[in-house]
Amino acid sequence: MAALALRSSAGSPGAPTRRAIHPQAITGRGYPSAVAWSPDGGRLALSWGTRVSVIRSDTGETVAKSEERAGEWTSEIQWSPSGETLAAKDLNGQTRLLDAGTGRLRVRLRDTSFARKWSPDGDAFAAYTTANRVGIFDGLTGKERGVLETGRDAGYALAWNPQGNLLACPSRSGEVELWDPAACRLRATLQRPAGLPVPPEKKPNDGDILSQPWVTSSVAWNPRGDRLAATAQDRGVVIWDMATEKVSRVLLEPEGIPEDVSWEPTGKRLASTVRATREFTIDHKFWRNPGFSCWEVATGERRFVRTDHKRGVMDLQWSPLGPWIAATSVDDDWVTVWNAETRMVLRLSVYHPRPPDLLGRVLSAAWSPDGKKLAAVAQNGWVTVWEFGD
Repeated sequence: MAALALRSSAGSPGAPTRRAIHPQAITGRGYPSAVAWSPDGGRLALSWGTRVSVIRSDTGETVAKSEERAGEWTSEIQWSPSGETLAAKDLNGQTRLLDAGTGRLRVRLRDTSFARKWSPDGDAFAAYTTANRVGIFDGLTGKERGVLETGRDAGYALAWNPQGNLLACPSRSGEVELWDPAACRLRATLQRPAGLPVPPEKKPNDGDILSQPWVTSSVAWNPRGDRLAATAQDRGVVIWDMATEKVSRVLLEPEGIPEDVSWEPTGKRLASTVRATREFTIDHKFWRNPGFSCWEVATGERRFVRTDHKRGVMDLQWSPLGPWIAATSVDDDWVTVWNAETRMVLRLSVYHPRPPDLLGRVLSAAWSPDGKKLAAVAQNGWVTVWEFGD
């Protein structure tokens, strides 16, 4: 294991160029808290408090926006693979399916405050409606097609395989159920590995659900769909081989509690955010580790990438082309970008129209579909776009 130090992007080989976009004709309350690229890379969707807006990625011109309604504060946006529909997760426990061309509401899916995902072809949308019930909805009309009764008190994560014929639903006990979403039938249950001791310094805390030894907070398929990875609290990351439905590797995490796991697009590497402890701070939020872990799947070699984020890494996103990965945190005005092959680390600062202040904090970042651009939104209302060379 090796730790890497940061260096500034200024003057570094391969450093990206930066440009700033101020969205035009935005009248929503609050500030942009999420950003997502359209599948064609020509538009950006922004959650602007109680309104979702779609802007051109080159000029910032607003081309669509939803109605503004009290209580519908959007915290997450997902484009459908076709680029025709937006799924907006609201803090009031519902999901809105919006027409991406006009911003008009197509349907409101109530009681969907847990995990939710589009199918790879965009034909269906899956969302937990309770902690042990997954609804399969029509991707255009929102009509419920079927229900998966998991019965295992999950709700923290779900993932479609790349072929779209399996949906992985992890349980609180560490098992992962594989469902046929079309037939609403359980296909298999992947068992957790046995015999792994809990490290002495990381004993489960009975008062915190997410600190239980086998709670799975994230699950992800590799690009080919023949392996499935899931986090296991206090253990690391577990990988199952789909040919045998057996555990093929366990990647132990010595730095803390692994949370969000994601595959590099090549399938060679895995990365995860790390929560440093299970102790609460005075403002009742978890401290997170000021870095993230990246594993070579073939060998199990682990590298811890240390950053300067004060509250730790909150989100990781691989570039669609790899090997760049972007890390963000809510208390800082920069994005950390790391190259898994060259080990180069860049610190990319967002645009400030005035001297830096709290309004410069990065709240969300996303890669363009071609992997050549990275967009970030900050509380100052500006969108910063970095363009990477070949």
